[in-house]
Amino acid sequence: MKKSTCHLSILLLFLLLAGCGLSSSSRQTEKTTPSSTTAVAAPQDTVSESSYYHFSKYELQKERGELDGALKELITAVKTDPSSIFLKKELIALYLYLKDAVNAMDTAQALVDEHPENPELLIILAKLKQMNKQDIEAREIYQKALQLAPDNKNVYLILGRMYMENRNTEEAFRLYSKMADHFPDSYTAHFFLGKIHLEKQNPEYAEKEFLKTIELNQELIEPRFQLIGIYQSLDQESEEPDPRIISLYKEILAIEKQNLKANLELSLYYHHHGNRELAARRLAETGKRNAAMMGISMMAAKEFIGSKRYKDAAIIFSGMARGAPDDSTLNYFAGVSFDALKQYNKAIRYFLKIKNDSEYYKKAIVHVAFLYNENEQLDKAIEFLEQKHGEMPEDIDIMLYL
Repeated sequence: MKKSTCHLSILLLFLLLAGCGLSSSSRQTEKTTPSSTTAVAAPQDTVSESSYYHFSKYELQKERGELDGALKELITAVKTDPSSIFLKKELIALYLYLKDAVNAMDTAQALVDEHPENPELLIILAKLKQMNKQDIEAREIYQKALQLAPDNKNVYLILGRMYMENRNTEEAFRLYSKMADHFPDSYTAHFFLGKIHLEKQNPEYAEKEFLKTIELNQELIEPRFQLIGIYQSLDQESEEPDPRIISLYKEILAIEKQNLKANLELSLYYHHHGNRELAARRLAETGKRNAAMMGISMMAAKEFIGSKRYKDAAIIFSGMARGAPDDSTLNYFAGVSFDALKQYNKAIRYFLKIKNDSEYYKKAIVHVAFLYNENEQLDKAIEFLEQKHGEMPEDIDIMLYL
């Protein structure tokens, strides 16, 4: 789904439910407060018989997909009952569905002008401004809505995210601090306070916030990775493993058994802290699962080779390849890792294991020839390419490289 479509769907749902939704990637979402209209009551909607007639025709035509006619009926319903907030919100939603952002914005602005102290309507207008990339105006409107409805947790979350996206950490810090005081059970507030403390290089305060986040929501994974990062930064000189780090990795794997990052990083941690036998066993087991769980090797390549952590990548892919010695993908990425480390003989050894039905086969041939050349073994490079050209005489790439 395109980003704009996603935003549109969220806002339409928000308008229809008369609330302000916020998605969360965690397993347990923040509990939100009731609609902010409880803070400042909106004028009571009174539906006239005439507006009800046109609204009913609107609904029937919309259901049949006759959107032009539906729009005309809804506009007529609004004209016959101009005090109805419900009808105007429905009109905003329809304009958005029709991708008419200008009329949606104008209708929302007019509604706020009529009811400037209604936080629910302010939030609708702010969301429209946000979708229209008018972030400064959106933030000002959200701030006003928050003053009118201080118990609306959603506005804290939206404003906080906007501050973080704009790297306005001071405003974000003040907002999340206020949110944590106002909502003692808000793990989101404590998590972002921890992130901000890390940016400010205050790891001891960040640690407290991440621990509080986990206390409030035991199922969250990200604050555990943040804590691991803090403890590892304090543990760089020590050869002894930190039991807190191992415990956190195990907690993550208890929550999400197949978490690849935790699986691989725990193996690396064992490797770097003297327990190479256990690390090798874990990596070999992960390698065996690669064939059954397509994508492990690609995710690992993105995580470690993509971030140029070549030494760790070499440990991981060579370790997984021990568990699956015929896996061409693992052998290819092991070869790439050793190539980046300029350990050419090891790289060649892994590239030569790649099967001729693999998508990486031709790439491996070129790699091997190049590495022979780098090792000042030009004759061997030519001999190797001639051999492969004999196997695949029609392959233009090998012919050109030769």
